[in-house]
Amino acid sequence: MSVLMTVFSCETADPKIYELDHLSYFNNNPNIEALEYLKKKDYFVIRGCPQNQSDQWDLIWSYCDSSMSKNDKLYSQYFRYFYHETNYTPIDYRDNETDYFNIDRIENHSKDLILRIEWHEGEPFECIFVQDGEIILISKICQNEPCKFER
Repeated sequence: MSVLMTVFSCETADPKIYELDHLSYFNNNPNIEALEYLKKKDYFVIRGCPQNQSDQWDLIWSYCDSSMSKNDKLYSQYFRYFYHETNYTPIDYRDNETDYFNIDRIENHSKDLILRIEWHEGEPFECIFVQDGEIILISKICQNEPCKFER
């Protein structure tokens, strides 16, 4: 009688950030004073997300440094949401609104949310770190010209 043992090793690939283009949107509405009010929301899922909060911070910072532009400062409000990949929030996630009782929107995935970045015209960026659906840290980051996402 022989025993066959197989050892499986799971190596995590380098983390990668995927934009959920189909969820991102741009809203252009005049406000009460009939001034143009521009709002943009972008959503991202991180595959192979680091467990350490500091490593998550560095990964998202470097991504924002390379992907944000001066044009992002033209919005009255700008939001970025970063989720870690799970079976519930995959990299190809799509909202599901098949009927009144079966609604699945990205807003319902707060347990997978890592970081929410907010910017309101004339204010510094606000970074809100989330863990298991609970806010654990709020940090304001000053934004200087040229547009660069800095700590």
